Amino acid sequence: MQEINKGDIAELYFMARAMELGLKVTVPLTHNIPYDVATDNGQGLKRIQIKSTTYQEDPGTFCVSVGKGMNYKERYKLGQFEYYALNIVPLDLWYIIPQEIIKVKKIRIRPQRESCRFKDFKEAWTLLL
Repeated sequence: MQEINKGDIAELYFMARAMELGLKVTVPLTHNIPYDVATDNGQGLKRIQIKSTTYQEDPGTFCVSVGKGMNYKERYKLGQFEYYALNIVPLDLWYIIPQEIIKVKKIRIRPQRESCRFKDFKEAWTLLL
């Protein structure tokens, strides 16, 4: 039996949530482009790179690799997509973050802290609507 790809699960989960909100979703036919899905709100497409994590660096601090390539060593080039959609699996939380905000290959998200750098992007589905 083949192991289930966790990235595929995150992509399917994102698509289901986006469609629940009334967005149209399209998926590229190949994997040689830098985004996983595109959403359409009737005013144009928004390209999305989806990432998920279960890894906690310490209690309350989740690490998300947002790079590409083998072991996520490379960064995506600015403009290859508009948003990251980051899923914190154990908390069932999504962060919708504009690509230009993230300038590193790995980020730390602390959802329970009011001072979390990414707090404004927590469940920010309105950015796609």
